[in-house]
Amino acid sequence: MKRKEIFIFGSREIDELPTGVEKILDTLMMLKTTILVGDCAGVDFVVQQYLYENNYSRVKVFTSNKKPRNIMGDDSLYSPIKETSESLSITSLLSAVAAITSKKDDKLSISMPEEVENAITKMHDENADHGKSVVITDKNGQHVIRQHLYRNDLNWKIISLYSEALANEYGEESREFYRLKDLRMIDICDGGIAIWNGKSRASNNNIAELISRNKKCTVFLKDYFK
Repeated sequence: MKRKEIFIFGSREIDELPTGVEKILDTLMMLKTTILVGDCAGVDFVVQQYLYENNYSRVKVFTSNKKPRNIMGDDSLYSPIKETSESLSITSLLSAVAAITSKKDDKLSISMPEEVENAITKMHDENADHGKSVVITDKNGQHVIRQHLYRNDLNWKIISLYSEALANEYGEESREFYRLKDLRMIDICDGGIAIWNGKSRASNNNIAELISRNKKCTVFLKDYFK
């Protein structure tokens, strides 16, 4: 039976875990649940810290950068050893995030085009345990997405989904650039836990996206932390 995968995310301004979340993490670890988390400062990093300090290994860290911005432990232990490539329309990738720049309200619910989703799923499933670096290119051979896989000293899977197309179109510090990793975690998770300050738009978007896909999301609001 496939073990559950839970996506944990939240605001970068929050630098401590509420007691309730620590108890949930303890339960998830006891159940040997796989934790999906990003590489941002704030909630992402304090979740990483808690899991690392508890020597928990069932963790996948996703980044939109070539290497994670924030990561616990030594991530130099595992490097890609082989590279393959696939062809993908660059237009399809950009349309996956186009709704972000044209949205009409603070709630955002978008999905990747099927072509993009299928390509990312394929390269992840086929290469996650084989040390490959997969490059998806457009019809002109230009880099669209590159997936690198690393490990740290607790054997966490560190998955980079770097998109040169999004970096060139929107910039590497843009919401659109970082949206790719969040969409991927939403795609594969069984549910989510949000640790939210009530203001972060990215967290709000993730909550809305999970709900739109009929995936449960537990939300901890900062004003109610105990």
